[in-house]
Amino acid sequence: TMMATMKLVIPATLLLAPCWSAPSVLPKQAAPDTPWEDLKSILSDPTILTPSNVTQWNEQCVQIFQDITQFPGVDGTFPIVSNYLIMNQPSGLCLDHVSCAYEHCNWPPTSESFPTYPQGISPFVIFEGENSLSDADFVSEKLLLPAMVLQPKTAGDIVKAVDFCKLHKIGITVKVAGHSYFGASTGKNTLLVKMNPNYPKYGIGGSLTECETVESPVEGSIPSANQMACAVASSRDKNAVIRIGGGELFDEAYRAVSIEWNGNGNNTNKYHLVGGGAGTVSAAGGWMASGGLSGTTGMRLYGIGIDNVVALEMVLPTGQHIRMAPTEWEKVEGGYPKTATVTGYCNSNTDTEDESMWEWTDCDPAVDFSELWFASRGGGGGTYGIVTSLHYQIHDYPGLLQAVAVNLTAYPEDASETVSEEAAYFFATKHIEFLLRFLWSPETLGVSEEASRGCNSAQSASLSPYADGLYFCYGNSGSVFVETWRAFVNDTSLVTELEANGVPQDVIASLPDLYHIPVETDSYASLVLMFSAGNEQIPEGRLADSPPGSVVPVLGGYPSLADSTHTHIPLDAVKADPVGMSQLLALNMGTIYAMGGMVPFADDGLNSLSPTRRKAAFLMAITNQAVRDAIFAIAYSGLDATTDDFPGSSCHNHALTFEMGPLKEDWTKSCPRGMPQAEREEKCLSQNVAAWGSANLARLEAFKATIDPEDIFICASGVGYSNPTAEPPTTAPSPTTLPTLGRNPTEAPETSPSQAPTSGGDRRTFVSYTWLWLSSLLDQFVALLIL
Repeated sequence: TMMATMKLVIPATLLLAPCWSAPSVLPKQAAPDTPWEDLKSILSDPTILTPSNVTQWNEQCVQIFQDITQFPGVDGTFPIVSNYLIMNQPSGLCLDHVSCAYEHCNWPPTSESFPTYPQGISPFVIFEGENSLSDADFVSEKLLLPAMVLQPKTAGDIVKAVDFCKLHKIGITVKVAGHSYFGASTGKNTLLVKMNPNYPKYGIGGSLTECETVESPVEGSIPSANQMACAVASSRDKNAVIRIGGGELFDEAYRAVSIEWNGNGNNTNKYHLVGGGAGTVSAAGGWMASGGLSGTTGMRLYGIGIDNVVALEMVLPTGQHIRMAPTEWEKVEGGYPKTATVTGYCNSNTDTEDESMWEWTDCDPAVDFSELWFASRGGGGGTYGIVTSLHYQIHDYPGLLQAVAVNLTAYPEDASETVSEEAAYFFATKHIEFLLRFLWSPETLGVSEEASRGCNSAQSASLSPYADGLYFCYGNSGSVFVETWRAFVNDTSLVTELEANGVPQDVIASLPDLYHIPVETDSYASLVLMFSAGNEQIPEGRLADSPPGSVVPVLGGYPSLADSTHTHIPLDAVKADPVGMSQLLALNMGTIYAMGGMVPFADDGLNSLSPTRRKAAFLMAITNQAVRDAIFAIAYSGLDATTDDFPGSSCHNHALTFEMGPLKEDWTKSCPRGMPQAEREEKCLSQNVAAWGSANLARLEAFKATIDPEDIFICASGVGYSNPTAEPPTTAPSPTTLPTLGRNPTEAPETSPSQAPTSGGDRRTFVSYTWLWLSSLLDQFVALLIL
C-alpha cells in the first residue's frame, strides 16, 4: 500500500502541542440498563458471561495478598503470590498487579502505601493497617472494574460480543493473564473478554506441524492456515510452525514444543520456540502485540516475538473473524524476507463450534490486511481486535541451554576493604568493555557472530561485575563466553592496566573464575521447571512465573519512581566505541535486556516496532538523569526536533503508566522525573510517541480510525487512549548532576539511588555505585561518542 512506503512527518506544531490539554479518550462504559441477557442468550454457554462484583474482586484478587503468610515461597522465607493462584479465579477480575485495577495503576489515594513503600514495605504484600484498602476504596471512581466478564469458548462467542458492544456502544477490554504494567486489561464498566482459560489451546493440544507434511494448496483454492503459515516459514528456511490459541500461556506453548514434542522419542526432529520469560505470560496476547522481548529463549539468534509470527487469526472491531499471512516477499541477505503483500480471508460461518466447518471467503467489507499486519505486530494489544490464534515459526533445536552465571564467591573475602573506589570503577569499565565487545563486536575478541548471538539476557545479567547475573546461552556459546572472558582478563596488558589502577593482585588473580556455568539443560522450559519444583503455588509440571504477582507493578524501581527509566543504548554507538561507552555506562550500571544480534535483521519491514527498539544494543534502567541525558544526546543529537520524525525511546513491553519521551523542544534531554506530572505532559513527548515513534504512531492512529471508528477497543496506554494529568505516586527527583568521586560510601546519599536492586542483589559490593560519579569525564565521553 501507499502507506507502507510513504514517509510520515509529524508537524512540529503537533509534537509541541501541550498534551495535558487534550480531552480524555477512555473505554466506553456500559449503561446501567444494558440488556446483557440478550447477549447471554446467544452465546455457546450462558454461564461464560458473568457480572462484575467488587466483593468478589476483594475476596479473590486482594485478600490473597493480605493472607500471604499461608503461601510461603520455595524456601519458606520469601512470601510471594504466584499468578497461577489469581489469574483464573472464577470472577475473571484479577490482575497480576492489584493496584492496576485502579486508574494509572495507582494505589488509591486513601491509602498511604506509596510514600512508605520505598522505606521497606514489600510491594508483594498487603499489610493490615499499613497499605490495606479502606471502605472508600471499594466505591472509588478510580476503581476500573468492568461491567461484565466474558470467558469465551469459541470464536463465535467473541464475534457476538463485539457485535453486541457495537450496537450498545460499550467498550471492550481484553485479558489473558493480566500481566500489563499499564492496567490495559481492565476498563471501567466495559465488557472484559478474558481469553484464558476457556478458549481452545491449540499448542498444548498438539498443533506443532512440520511443513514437509503440509501439501501445497490447490490452485485457485483458499489455502488453509497451516499452508499459509508454512509458506512464510519456508521462505525463511524454517521447517515447522505451531498454532497457539488466543488464551494460551507460554507455560503451555513451551511444554508443547520442548517437553511434549522434543521429549517424544517417535519424533526425529527437535525444535525451539522463541517466547517470553514467565510461564503465565500470554503467548498470543499483549506480550506479542507490544513486540515480544525474548531474552531467555534466543531473540539474538532468531528475532523478537513479532518477528516469529507467520500467520494471525483475529476478531476485528468490525465483528469480522479473519485470518491473514504474508503471501509475497522479497528475499534479503542475512535477514528475514521483507513482506510485500499480506492476504487474508473472513470466516462466514462463526456460529459453529466445529472449526472444520468454518467457511473462509473474501472479506466484505474489505480489510486492509497490510496495515492490520503492521499494527497487530508491535502496535499494542487490545486495540485492533482480539487475537484468537496465531502461528509461530519454530526453529531447529539449537543445542543445550548453558546458564552462564556470575560467581561472586570468586572474589577474596576482604575485597570490599582492599579495593578503592577508583580501582573498582576502572575494573567495572573493563568488565563492561568485555560485554560490549563479546555481545556486539565479537570479531574484536576472535569470537564468531553465531557464538555471540547465542548468549542472551532478559534483565537477568548486570553490567556490574559486583552483582549477581545470568546469561542464557544456547549451543556451545556459554562455554565460548567463559573461555573468552578468561582469556580477556588473563591478557598481560590488561593485568598491567589493572595493577596500575590499583586493583590488588589477589583480586586480579580471582577474575578468571568470575563467570562459570552452574547449569546445563536441554531447554529453557527444563530450566524453569527446576525452579518450579517444590513450590506449592505452582501446579506440578507447570512453568513458574517471574516476576510473580504483586500489589503494585515492580519494574525498574517502581513504585518509588514515576516511570521505569528504561533506556535503549544505541547499537551503532556501542559498536563504534565500546571503550568510551563502557566508561559512561559504568556511571549507572544495571541489569540489561540484550538485543542486537539477529534483531535488526529479523525485521520484515511491516511491523510497528519503533526504530529505536529495533536498532538498540540493549535496554537498561538509567535512573540518574545526567547519564540518561548523555545516552539521549548520543541517540538523538543528529535529529531536528522541529522537522524530523522522533524514532521512539521506550519499550512498550516494559514501560509504566507515567512513562514519557524526552523534552519536546530538545530530544537530548530526558523528561525530568521530579517535575509535576501535568508539567511533564506539557513539556515532554507523550507516552505513545515514546513507545512507537512519531511516524509509526501516526500510521497506527490512522489505521485505528478506519478499523475501529467507534473506539470500541480502547485500553490504557494503547493507541487512541488518552487520560492526561494524573499525578503519579510520591517520588523523589532523579539525580541531575554527577557527584564527584571520593564520597565516603558510608555517608547517606544526597539523591535517590541510581539503580534498583538486581534480582540477586549486590552481595559483595566494592563500592556504592549509587554515589560513584565522575562528572569531570561525562562531557568528554558524550563528545567522543557523538563524534
